[in-house]
Amino acid sequence: MQYTRKQTFGQKLTDAFSSETSNRSVSILSLLLIIVVIPVTILLVNNQTQDQGRAAGTQSFVTRVGSTLYLNGQPLRFAGTNIAWFGLAGDYSWPSHTRIDNVLSNANSMHVSVIRSFAVISVGSPNSVEPSLNTYNDAIFENIDYSIKAAQQYGMHYIMPLVDNWNYYDGGKSTYTNWRGDSNPDDFYTNQTIIQDFKNHIAHVLNHVNQYTGITYRDDPTVMAWETTNEGWTAPDSWTEMIAKYIKSIAPNQLVTDGHMAANSDLTISQLQLPSVDLYTSHFYSNSWNPAGTFANYTPHVQSNASLVLSGIVNTTGLSGDLYWSLFDNAYQGDQYTLYDPGTTTDMKQRVQIISNHAVNMQPLPTLTPTPTIAGITTIDDIVQRTGQNQLNYTGTGWNHCTNCNETNPVVTYYNASQSWDNITNDYLTLAFTGTQVQFYGVTANHHGIGAVSIDGGAETNLDFYSVNKTGNVLLWTSPVLPYGSHTFKLRETGTKNAGSTDYYVVVDRIRAIASYAVSTLQR
Repeated sequence: MQYTRKQTFGQKLTDAFSSETSNRSVSILSLLLIIVVIPVTILLVNNQTQDQGRAAGTQSFVTRVGSTLYLNGQPLRFAGTNIAWFGLAGDYSWPSHTRIDNVLSNANSMHVSVIRSFAVISVGSPNSVEPSLNTYNDAIFENIDYSIKAAQQYGMHYIMPLVDNWNYYDGGKSTYTNWRGDSNPDDFYTNQTIIQDFKNHIAHVLNHVNQYTGITYRDDPTVMAWETTNEGWTAPDSWTEMIAKYIKSIAPNQLVTDGHMAANSDLTISQLQLPSVDLYTSHFYSNSWNPAGTFANYTPHVQSNASLVLSGIVNTTGLSGDLYWSLFDNAYQGDQYTLYDPGTTTDMKQRVQIISNHAVNMQPLPTLTPTPTIAGITTIDDIVQRTGQNQLNYTGTGWNHCTNCNETNPVVTYYNASQSWDNITNDYLTLAFTGTQVQFYGVTANHHGIGAVSIDGGAETNLDFYSVNKTGNVLLWTSPVLPYGSHTFKLRETGTKNAGSTDYYVVVDRIRAIASYAVSTLQR
């Protein structure tokens, strides 16, 4: 199933990507969105008083003082991802709770702390937030509510654009102008009637009450920032300030991002003097254009070496964060920039590792926490069968293994196309690893039973491998954060099952060993 947001953006991006697909370091940054908190001297007096008051009164919100973001009184920098399909998808459907849970689990594994979600921009179709002018589809907010609640449980924050510059399947500024019989999409920024229509949309979204948390969106610290528009190249400064000010009038504790994008030119002085704007952004699609000015020094690195550009972001004062496009769950294909965790090819796995390590580097460790060299994340496939470090030691007569065993009818995909299974009581496996945490991924199905996991011979935790539909590469358990050192993970077949299951199988897909003191910090 194709979920593509680039279909009308011109062939330039597609050609640029496809011509570079052999260049691993280019494809990692197919789209890099950089967030900048720009210190503007002329604004410091007015904004310092306002921002410091917000920080003191709302400690759980992300706040800004001058050119620095803060969370709970500590400076905040972040690495995140775009998950556009948290909104309306290309087939006009909304993602299931299972898909949301799976991708957020993967994002958490990659140390993502901020998500840019397109959940609230959809207009003009029956299944959108606003199907017709000033008529809202409140039933679909259930899905958005759930995704916000689920992200909140991981301590993640959202950036949420409010309208799209482009006319994709989920609508955009031209939808608003068409509703008023106006054939010029850029009148969206100047026609006062249309501006009020958009303000009505903003008010409806920001005043919505989340049915899972009971919190109004405008009062939810999970929402770090509202973005005036996605890639609004032609948005006048006067419009941006007016919309930013309107957002702040409803949601004074949340930040506002200017969606100009600054792709083809430097930000102008007038843009940087907008008093109601907190954040500025720029988007980079590999080498499909050459941004000038503020971010020009990054362009050669994007074209040649992803590690260099990511290192440059970490080491550049004033760059508060970056988000890559885009993270999907493993069962669905997005556009040409799709990324999965842990990756479906050697190339993608390497990119996932680079991005995950970058996210760790963007979130400094507390000064009182020991800081050994970060060893990163090691993924152990189920077929790695030996007794050494980061190898699976299977004990018992019931274990079976297969490779190249992805299924097609129905489609079931396993990590590295392999799985290992057992249904004999008290058969077990162990994994010796050095680190601070372990994550277990299994296979669930309607004939699978219950296994028990433990660390270092401690108390067992039961894992239910049952599900109605067979699914591979499912995160079933994340251990508590452990003291850095040598540990042993164990999975035991209990010989018990869910009442709905027809058998007792426990099935292994992969295990991730995390070797870093940073894990305790990144669990937020």
